[in-house]
Amino acid sequence: MIATWETPAFSFPGELIAQSRYLLSSCKQLWCKYQQRQNPVYLCLRLPKINNCFSSPKPIFVHKFYNYIFMAKASEVKVGNILRFNGELVTVIEVLHRTPGKGGAFYLDKFRNIKTGRIVEARLATDEQVEICRVETNDFQYLYEDGDNMVIMDNTNYEQHNIPKALFGPAVKFLKEGMNVIVSFESEEPIMATAPNFVELEITYTEPAVKGDTSSGALKLATTENGVEIRVPIFVNQGDKVKVDTRTGEYVERVK
Repeated sequence: MIATWETPAFSFPGELIAQSRYLLSSCKQLWCKYQQRQNPVYLCLRLPKINNCFSSPKPIFVHKFYNYIFMAKASEVKVGNILRFNGELVTVIEVLHRTPGKGGAFYLDKFRNIKTGRIVEARLATDEQVEICRVETNDFQYLYEDGDNMVIMDNTNYEQHNIPKALFGPAVKFLKEGMNVIVSFESEEPIMATAPNFVELEITYTEPAVKGDTSSGALKLATTENGVEIRVPIFVNQGDKVKVDTRTGEYVERVK
C-alpha cells in the first residue's frame, strides 16, 4: 500500500526538509486509526512545484511503515472502495444517503461480493464503523499454468505467485506465456485478476475458404496457438495472426 501526500510549493530546500519532518511526525495521528498488519506500507511525499518551475511526476521521498486496515465511518465510504463486510470482501458499487421524516439519517449501500459476484444491500448508520481494505494492484507477467493456478511474476522484484484460474474468469483461456496481467492483493491474498482486454494470437488450424464463397459476414471455426476455438471471417488463413477480445471471445481483426 502507498499513501501519498501532495506538498505545497517550496521556495527553498530548507522549507522542503521542514515540511517533510512535519508530515512524518503528524502521521502518528493517522496510523492510530489503523490495525497493524505484517506487510509494509510506504508514505510518499510528492512535490508538485518548486520555484514554480519543477514538477515531480513520481514520489521522491519515501518512508516505510507497516501495512494497516482503515476503520472508517459509513459517511466516508466511496464507490470503488473495497470493504470487509460480514467477513467477505466486497466492492462498493452504490452509496445512497437517506434522510427519513422520522429517525436519523442513514446510508443505503450496494456491495458486490468479489468472490461470488452477488449483489447485497446494506443499511448503515452515518457513524457506523466499516473496515476499508487496502488493496495493492500491480502488473505481473504470466509465466505458466500449474494445475488450477496460473503462476505469475512480479515485474519489479521477480517474486512468483500462484493465482487461482477462477479469478481471471473466462478470459483465462486466452492467456499466453509472457503476457502482462493485473492482479490485486489484500493481505498477501490474491482477490482479483484481469487479463488484457485484447490479445493477438496465431491461427494454427482452420479450413481454407471455399473458392467463390463471397458471402458477407460468413464465419468459420479456427484454432488459436493456445488451443482455443474461435469464429473468424472466411478470409483468415492458417498462420495469420488475429486480435481477440478476451471479454467476449470474439474475433476483432486480422493483424498485419
